[in-house]
Amino acid sequence: MRTPPLLHGTVSTAGPGAVGGAVLAAGLLLAAYGVRAGLRTAAGRAFFLAGVVAAGVSAAAALRAEPPNPSVPQNPVPPTAASMEFGRRLYQVHCAACHGQHGSGDGPAAAALAARPPDLRLHVPMHADGQLFMWVSEGIPGTLMPGFWERLTEEERWHVVNYLRLLALSGR
Repeated sequence: MRTPPLLHGTVSTAGPGAVGGAVLAAGLLLAAYGVRAGLRTAAGRAFFLAGVVAAGVSAAAALRAEPPNPSVPQNPVPPTAASMEFGRRLYQVHCAACHGQHGSGDGPAAAALAARPPDLRLHVPMHADGQLFMWVSEGIPGTLMPGFWERLTEEERWHVVNYLRLLALSGR
């Protein structure tokens, strides 16, 4: 089973390196300010310790970070209004029976399932577009989520992913 990437599609435009670098820089600045303010003063020690902690957390996170997964495809379909509307229509036909009109997992077919489908409004923001595309395409092993690679074209599946992003933002 593939592991989802650390940062998620449309959630952030900055990569983990940029965020970690910013935290590291802030930590070093705080530590330097603490030294300049004087380690003998309570304020100087507080700034120094805060800086050392921030720099340490940033370094530890960088060491534990997973590299981007090159096998996860990138979304080639821009999230335009037309794409999201087309994706909405496809979602209503192919997904709403289980996932519900608003993605909360309460579709009419959900009651008959052994496990309720996940709330897409909460689940979608946690994953990259490519990971969502793979699940829409291949299904999710160990669940009743089918793959739609035979029923929807590749482009149609990307339109569904674009609509899922909009659905997650609506948070109804």
